[in-house]
Amino acid sequence: MVGAAGADALVDAARAHLAEGRAVQALHLTDLVLTVEPAHPAARAVAADAHEALLSGTENFWDKAWLAKSINELRTTE
Repeated sequence: MVGAAGADALVDAARAHLAEGRAVQALHLTDLVLTVEPAHPAARAVAADAHEALLSGTENFWDKAWLAKSINELRTTE
């Protein structure tokens, strides 16, 4: 899918989902990109933002811990 649509187009679509409050859908798209290009900076940034959006909406301890860990990993340069 990344080869057909292009990584940047998928990241743009993910960003649009996130802007509309659809963090999970944004993550589906960034996951596709990051599977093929793990260091793609824009995909990592959008994925981190989507995780932050999910973090702000949960009170579950385990969800918070997992989301915080994921955000830290995404914000860390490889």
